[in-house]
Amino acid sequence: MNDFQLQLTRDAFEDLAMIKLYYESFFSSAVAAKVLRGIEHRIRQLSSFPKSGALLSEQWLADQNYRMVISGEYAAIYRIEDNFVIVYRVVNGRQEYSKLIRQIEE
Repeated sequence: MNDFQLQLTRDAFEDLAMIKLYYESFFSSAVAAKVLRGIEHRIRQLSSFPKSGALLSEQWLADQNYRMVISGEYAAIYRIEDNFVIVYRVVNGRQEYSKLIRQIEE
């Protein structure tokens, strides 16, 4: 099986930067690095296993093939398009991610 190419949107990169800043501010650089390594590891796995993430539970998101993988308390929201896995956002699992995805679709 050929690996898929990973792409992160600008929003996803900004999400990762904000997560790093949060952990550096409230904990330490070491904790921030550990959290980011975990998230980035899960995202990298998608290149080999793009369907490993669950379809999102809201029907309109599932209908558009949005999926998510979890790392700790964070979810990477992505979609498979041709030979690409596009990560749109990396959010705290408690966030209202459907609103964020709706903004992408508009």
